[in-house]
This record gives sequence, C-alpha cells and structure tokens, in this order.
Amino acid sequence: MPTRIFVVDDSPMFREMLRGIVEADGDIAVIGEAATGESALALVDALQPDLVTVDIEMPGLGGLATIAQLMMRRPVPILVLTGQPTGEGSTLAFEAIGRGALEIASKSELGRDEGAWLRSLVKQLGNVRVVRHPGVHRPPPPGPPPLVRAPSGRGCAIVGIAASSGGPSAIVDVLSALPPDFPGCIALVQHLPNGFVAPFERFLAERLELTVAVVHARTLPRPGSLLLPADDRHLLFADDGAFTVSSAPVVGGHRPSATLLFESLARVEGARAVGVILSGMGDDGAAGLLALRRAGAETIAQDEATSAIYGMPRAAVERGAASQVLPLGAIAAVLGRLASERSRR
Repeated sequence: MPTRIFVVDDSPMFREMLRGIVEADGDIAVIGEAATGESALALVDALQPDLVTVDIEMPGLGGLATIAQLMMRRPVPILVLTGQPTGEGSTLAFEAIGRGALEIASKSELGRDEGAWLRSLVKQLGNVRVVRHPGVHRPPPPGPPPLVRAPSGRGCAIVGIAASSGGPSAIVDVLSALPPDFPGCIALVQHLPNGFVAPFERFLAERLELTVAVVHARTLPRPGSLLLPADDRHLLFADDGAFTVSSAPVVGGHRPSATLLFESLARVEGARAVGVILSGMGDDGAAGLLALRRAGAETIAQDEATSAIYGMPRAAVERGAASQVLPLGAIAAVLGRLASERSRR
C-alpha cells in the first residue's frame, strides 16, 4: 500500500511540483492538498494521511500554529518543507520541531538525485508512530547536581552527541539543564539540510546557557561550550586535542557523520570521552559509539519510550554500543556527573 501524504503549502506551483516528485515511483500518493492551515485541519482529520508536509510561512494560520493544532487534534508525522533560512525568521523551522514536527527539508534540494532522497524520507517518516503534543516546548528536566568548574584545556571533559529526526527538541531538553560552568565541551552532530547550521546555532544559543559556536577551522575545546560543524562538513577530534572539520566523503549518506566523530573521540580520548545518541532515523553513530565503548568510554542511548524516532538509538543498543539506555530526562544529570569526574583526571 502506498504511503499517503497530505500537502499544506500556499503555492499551487510548489504543490504540483512536489506531487510530481513524490509520486514518481508509484509508492507514495498525495491524497489531499491545502493552501492554508485552516483548511488543512479539517481535511487531515477526515483523510487521516500517513504524513503531512507543511510550509512554515503561509497566510492566515501559519505553519507553526498549524503544526501545533495538528499535534493536539490528531497526532501525525509532519515534515517541514521550507526555503533557505534567512533573517529573523530563520529559526522557525526548529520552532516547528519543538511543536511536534519530525524533520526539516529544504525546498531548494527537493530535486536532488531526482527526488529519490525525498521519497525515501517520506516513506520512513510515514511509518513513525507519534504521540499527542501540547503545542509548546516542554519544560526542561531537573538540572544535575552542582558541578566542578574545570579550567580550559587538558582538564576539559569531551562529550560527543548525535541526533537526527526529532533531535533538536531532545537536544534542548538535555542541554538546557546544563549550567554555563559545565565542566566539559560538547561536540554535536545533528543531521540538517545544507544552509541550516547558522539558524540552528541561533536556535540553541537562545535556549541554552552553554556557549554555542560553529567550527570552521581548528578549535580548542573549552568547558561550557557546545560545538557544531560547519555546513556539509564532518566534525572530528584531532590528535593534538582540537576539533577540526573535514570535507571527506559522506558516510552512510551523512556529512557530518556521527560515526566519524565518535571514532575520532575513541582514538584520541578513549575512556575519557562520553558518547550519546538521541532520537533519529537510520543507524548513523552506532558503529562509532561501539568504538567508543570498546575504548572504555561511557556511552548512552536515549530509550525508546522518550525517543521521537527510535532509529539511531535502537541501532546503537542492538550493536551493544550503549553502556546505558536512559530516558531523556535522566541524561543531563548523568552527563554532569561524568563530565565532573573526567575534568579531574
């Protein structure tokens, strides 16, 4: 049976183009369209699609409000299709994730590989089970116990975190509980469309007490910092104790690759490192997390009950890569303890 999708976008031309791309192989069917959020709500209730695609900027009931209403009325997997992020509204796509959407895709890339990547994404998201969402960001979980302040340089604990679909909300839930004097440097691989790293940096900086920065060149780890790779670059930990970025080939369809980050941490830091895999589709990071665990590091996978998409964490657990499987609300406290221990080594 084909994956049944509903398209919400105010542009008739875009809706026609999208239909042509997703229906090309015959295993996806567009069962309805709407130009406004208001008209979409009743139609989605009636048609019950497997997936809804939503544009962020629409007249009337905008994309964010539409997503929030859909998740309160009838939870359904939602894919945000948006233009390249610019200006003050550039973080809206990540606000959409916070309201219940699962994934972001850029309209400018829809024709890449003749749309094969998009059809694959639609089919995967269409099989995800979602739960009712309150339409607002969840409050952060209780913070960890008081931490030992670590100096810059050698005493700084290194934590690698990987996430994909459903990841931005999980990342905020975990990292918003960490204080600015967190005694570790966090290196984050979050799968994003090209061009979205800068708005993701702003999205995180507005919500976290950590210092958020994008790595473009050699960058030393500092306690209380969160590092992201530049667009379309791998993030690696080098032998000299600095983070670098690389344009090496994609790994498993991803650049950045969580597995490459974790493998570099395993090689350089070994047991002193910490690795975490949060919500996401596929298996990126599982092999790297296993390398970390074999090097003696503590490794954490988010549990199934709290994962928006239990793909990447499941792959890690099934490979025996996770030394701990934890609910989302418990991860920050564990990171605080582990980072404090490692900052004193």
